[in-house]
Amino acid sequence: MLTSREISRIAPNLEREMLPYLLRPTPCMSEPPLCTLHELRTIYTLDDLADFHEVLDLREAAGEKAARVAERDAQTRNRGRR
Repeated sequence: MLTSREISRIAPNLEREMLPYLLRPTPCMSEPPLCTLHELRTIYTLDDLADFHEVLDLREAAGEKAARVAERDAQTRNRGRR
Protein backbone atom coordinates (compact mmCIF):
# COMPACT_ATOMS: atom_id res chain seq x y z
CA MET A 1 0.00 0.00 0.00
CA LEU A 2 1.22 3.51 -0.77
CA THR A 3 2.05 5.89 2.03
CA SER A 4 0.48 9.35 2.26
CA ARG A 5 3.81 10.88 1.19
CA GLU A 6 4.00 8.63 -1.89
CA ILE A 7 0.42 9.45 -2.83
CA SER A 8 1.09 13.20 -2.45
CA ARG A 9 4.18 12.91 -4.66
CA ILE A 10 2.41 10.87 -7.36
CA ALA A 11 -0.94 12.70 -7.29
CA PRO A 12 -0.42 16.12 -5.69
CA ASN A 13 -3.81 17.44 -6.78
CA LEU A 14 -5.74 14.57 -5.24
CA GLU A 15 -7.86 15.76 -2.36
CA ARG A 16 -7.31 14.04 0.99
CA GLU A 17 -11.05 13.31 1.23
CA MET A 18 -10.75 10.96 -1.74
CA LEU A 19 -8.13 8.70 -0.13
CA PRO A 20 -10.61 6.52 1.79
CA TYR A 21 -12.39 5.76 -1.48
CA LEU A 22 -9.18 4.84 -3.26
CA LEU A 23 -7.58 2.68 -0.59
CA ARG A 24 -10.37 0.18 -0.04
CA PRO A 25 -12.35 -2.38 -2.03
CA THR A 26 -15.29 -1.09 -4.01
CA PRO A 27 -18.82 -1.78 -2.73
CA CYS A 28 -19.21 -4.49 -5.37
CA MET A 29 -16.10 -6.27 -4.07
CA SER A 30 -17.03 -6.14 -0.38
CA GLU A 31 -18.19 -9.26 1.43
CA PRO A 32 -21.10 -9.54 0.98
CA PRO A 33 -21.25 -7.21 -2.04
CA LEU A 34 -23.44 -4.14 -1.73
CA CYS A 35 -24.04 -4.01 -5.48
CA THR A 36 -22.76 -5.41 -8.76
CA LEU A 37 -20.12 -3.65 -10.84
CA HIS A 38 -22.73 -3.18 -13.58
CA GLU A 39 -25.10 -1.49 -11.09
CA LEU A 40 -22.30 0.71 -9.81
CA ARG A 41 -21.49 1.85 -13.34
CA THR A 42 -25.05 2.29 -14.62
CA ILE A 43 -27.54 2.86 -11.80
CA TYR A 44 -25.94 4.42 -8.75
CA THR A 45 -24.86 8.03 -8.30
CA LEU A 46 -21.81 9.46 -6.52
CA ASP A 47 -24.05 10.09 -3.52
CA ASP A 48 -24.98 6.42 -3.54
CA LEU A 49 -21.29 5.51 -3.71
CA ALA A 50 -20.61 7.73 -0.68
CA ASP A 51 -23.45 5.97 1.17
CA PHE A 52 -21.97 2.59 0.26
CA HIS A 53 -18.64 3.67 1.69
CA GLU A 54 -20.34 4.72 4.92
CA VAL A 55 -21.86 1.26 5.14
CA LEU A 56 -18.39 -0.22 4.62
CA ASP A 57 -17.06 2.09 7.38
CA LEU A 58 -19.80 0.88 9.73
CA ARG A 59 -19.08 -2.77 8.91
CA GLU A 60 -15.39 -2.24 9.57
CA ALA A 61 -16.01 -0.42 12.86
CA ALA A 62 -18.46 -3.09 14.02
CA GLY A 63 -15.97 -5.84 13.19
CA GLU A 64 -13.19 -4.06 15.07
CA LYS A 65 -15.44 -3.53 18.09
CA ALA A 66 -16.51 -7.17 18.07
CA ALA A 67 -12.86 -8.23 18.00
CA ARG A 68 -12.04 -5.93 20.94
CA VAL A 69 -14.99 -7.25 22.95
CA ALA A 70 -14.05 -10.85 22.19
CA GLU A 71 -10.45 -10.17 23.25
CA ARG A 72 -11.59 -8.49 26.46
CA ASP A 73 -13.95 -11.37 27.24
CA ALA A 74 -11.19 -13.92 26.59
CA GLN A 75 -8.85 -12.04 28.94
CA THR A 76 -11.56 -11.93 31.60
CA ARG A 77 -12.16 -15.68 31.31
CA ASN A 78 -8.44 -16.38 31.50
CA ARG A 79 -8.07 -14.25 34.64
CA GLY A 80 -10.92 -16.18 36.27
CA ARG A 81 -9.16 -19.51 35.69
CA ARG A 82 -5.99 -18.50 37.55
